[in-house]
Amino acid sequence: MKKTSILFRFCFTLVLIGFLASCKKDEETVAPATDADFAKAEASLNLTYETEDLTLWLDQLMNSDRRFAARVSSEAEAIKEGMGCGNMSYTEDEEKGTTTFTLDYGTGVTCGEVAYKGKIRIVRGEATNTISFEDYEQGDRKLSGQYDVTFSEEENGWKRDRVFTSMSYTDARGTLRWNGTRSMRWIGGEEGGRFEITGNLLGTDRGGLTFSSNITAPLVSLSNCDYRFVSGSALVRSERHPDATVNFGEGACDNTFTVTIKGTSRTVTLQAKEVEK
Repeated sequence: MKKTSILFRFCFTLVLIGFLASCKKDEETVAPATDADFAKAEASLNLTYETEDLTLWLDQLMNSDRRFAARVSSEAEAIKEGMGCGNMSYTEDEEKGTTTFTLDYGTGVTCGEVAYKGKIRIVRGEATNTISFEDYEQGDRKLSGQYDVTFSEEENGWKRDRVFTSMSYTDARGTLRWNGTRSMRWIGGEEGGRFEITGNLLGTDRGGLTFSSNITAPLVSLSNCDYRFVSGSALVRSERHPDATVNFGEGACDNTFTVTIKGTSRTVTLQAKEVEK
């Protein structure tokens, strides 16, 4: 898989850590961190694969209009990706300089073996693209909310600012809701480049508990390192559990990070992932 896809997907891992991992401290009496506290923080990393799928799904849907128009690369691929059914329409706003595409599956249509319902609306502008959903369903998954991506060129690189507004993802296990921002900056260099990710997220988990995920120091990933992040930190909070700080180190290319709860730290080892070069 591509390096950028891994970064996009892993950003969501920090969101889902917050679903189970932490909350405000009792300032009067702070009990020592327990194995259960760390288990909740570390177990949430098992949701990484789910977050990867969800992030890829959002990025994939952002390009629905282009893939639908091209019917992907073959009829089989079109059916597989849900692009061989539904109705595509578009309107242009010359004053705003935008084109709005609507992919409409109506009250229900089956493409291949998957049922689709509702609408995907994509607004493409000069710098910002917006995707929103109206009663959208794909099989047993439902998605609503708005996802904006703004791209800008910078010296020696580029930047993508992402804004999540009233996002909601529902499957058989329940509903995740979140709002917030994520910015990704690429900085090139003679020996490769680096990604820097910043932003804050706030939402509710499947149990209805509020959570937040705040990047307190930019999460950095190097193009010549196969592991996700080499430095940076984030503070994650959730109701009924203590605050947890996640620290990815000071630049070493390894697959470990540190979780600190109530002043006690433990090292967590991530499963290594292959990165397509």
